[in-house]
Amino acid sequence: MDHAADLSRPGSGSGSSQPPEIRRAARAEVRFVASLRRRGGRAGDVTIVDISTIGFRAETASVFHTGTQLWLKLPGLDAILTRVAWTSNVHIGCEFMQPLHIAVFDRIVAIAHAQAG
Repeated sequence: MDHAADLSRPGSGSGSSQPPEIRRAARAEVRFVASLRRRGGRAGDVTIVDISTIGFRAETASVFHTGTQLWLKLPGLDAILTRVAWTSNVHIGCEFMQPLHIAVFDRIVAIAHAQAG
């Protein structure tokens, strides 16, 4: 099952030569720092810029490869297993290996919006 179309990809949508993507989950625009780490690796900070119950898009200076499994650590939650669905310059799109419960998603978005002021 290909989840890449579910994650915000730069260059899609209006003004793009590519057809609009069909989304299976609502996403929220956010901006907060979280950490990602490879299995057995050290964590590094990323900036989450949008999130849905099935995945997220982040800005990062690190290089990740499609298919790599990563642990995402969000404030106040246990680490969540994800998989890199796509990469593009300073952005990556990852899918959650298990979709977030809507209550967890709502909590993450509320915390992000409260931190943004």
